[in-house]
Amino acid sequence: MTSQHHNYPALSHHIFNLKTVSLLLVVAGILFSARAPAAAQTFTWTNATAGVQAWSAAANWSPNGAPASGGNSAYVLNFNAPGANTTVTDDLAGVFVLNGITFSAGNVTLAGNQLEFANNGTAAPSLNNSLTLPPTLNNDIALDTDTTF
Repeated sequence: MTSQHHNYPALSHHIFNLKTVSLLLVVAGILFSARAPAAAQTFTWTNATAGVQAWSAAANWSPNGAPASGGNSAYVLNFNAPGANTTVTDDLAGVFVLNGITFSAGNVTLAGNQLEFANNGTAAPSLNNSLTLPPTLNNDIALDTDTTF
């Protein structure tokens, strides 16, 4: 049996190209894996009943469904259901992350777990109030450095 030696210059060139392509794919994967900021997801409080109301009750929110436990930096909560002395209790597990809260109707007190206002990549966190009386927040609050009031 004789030993044959073949010179495959085209093959070594393709291997180089495969390495280059592989490297480019890895770099592209890293660049495109950075998440784009999430679009705001708005939850509007619809329960105008006085008394203590659970944050976790789906029927209290529009669209019908409570925000997910833990929240999300894309969440914006609107409290605009006119009601007398409503206490909305965040009874979901753990810290609730959100991008903003707006109070525009009712006499609202928030209670329960910590609220963490976070930047979602395009919108600075905010807390807006257009009520005659200020809302009461009995939650612990954590603020990003660029939170707007």
